[in-house]
Amino acid sequence: MAMFEDDEVVVWDTEFTSWPGCHENGWDKSEGEYKEIIQFGAVKIDTEDMEIVDSFNRFVKPQINSELSEYIKNLTGITQKQVNEANRLEVVLNNFINWFDDCKLYSVGNDWNVVEKNLDLYEKNFEVSERVFKDIRPIFKQRGVPIDDWASGSVANYLEPELELLPQHNALNDSKNMAKALKILNH
Repeated sequence: MAMFEDDEVVVWDTEFTSWPGCHENGWDKSEGEYKEIIQFGAVKIDTEDMEIVDSFNRFVKPQINSELSEYIKNLTGITQKQVNEANRLEVVLNNFINWFDDCKLYSVGNDWNVVEKNLDLYEKNFEVSERVFKDIRPIFKQRGVPIDDWASGSVANYLEPELELLPQHNALNDSKNMAKALKILNH
């Protein structure tokens, strides 16, 4: 059974602002903690041979918490300079939409929810069909991979434990690592 119906698909990921304990407390808004996107990373994949044919990597300037926490800088390797020099979300999102063209987009969970929350937070409107945003987890689950127990950037190591992966918690690296996992599943 083919994994994808389309000739090309996009695997994508985001990184967003965070502090110690945010994952556990759900980003405490009373503490000013918001999941502001700071990076979009994506790869376009030819579904016949599961090779990457193009990539997209953009940093995003956060609007509420403009100073990154040491925690997120250490986790992702994203620097303050990178986000200071980046465009705002609406510009990067427009670039992303033009880049992915008419491809379907797959992420672990659905990163579009984070994008929508950012658009609401910044009071911006964007017209994008939600139908193009897909959760990739069912594809892995159908093939017996317990993806809920693995991060997007490391699930390929479930399939090949010795496989050398790119450093995690970078949206582009995690997308490339996910592409490696899809290639393994395809063989």
